[in-house]
Amino acid sequence: MKILKIILFLVIFGFALFFTLGVFVIVKEGRIYRSLFDITMISLCFILSISCTIYHIVSLKYYTKKKPTRVISPLLQIMAIACSVFAVYVAGHEYTSLFLGAGIPLDVLITMFLVFVYGVLNFIEVLYLRKQIKQSEQASLDSEINTIGNSY
Repeated sequence: MKILKIILFLVIFGFALFFTLGVFVIVKEGRIYRSLFDITMISLCFILSISCTIYHIVSLKYYTKKKPTRVISPLLQIMAIACSVFAVYVAGHEYTSLFLGAGIPLDVLITMFLVFVYGVLNFIEVLYLRKQIKQSEQASLDSEINTIGNSY
């Protein structure tokens, strides 16, 4: 899972960098004539990509032998899940456009398939890590209860 975590981090970091540069180009060139849908989608992608990148950086510590004592912020977990759902939505939207006859090029379809796969894998990884953290916390709590019970 650590390798999957690193791959997901690199992919989302690439997306975040790409959309960050895209936002700066739009602002710099003054191309504000884009539709509200486009601006909303670019902004959501930018915000979710950055927050998911932060989540992957923070949660990478949980894949070491010595587990950290700090928990991951629930907000970061929610943002990472939202990033996954958004990726699946964007891929689904593009495939729907294809079936409605928008004539999307093959390279865009391949990219959207990869975005879909990313969204699913990221969702699975977030839920898996959350489950692992809860199990670790429960085992620690059980150990403390046994220690207290054995000391009397």
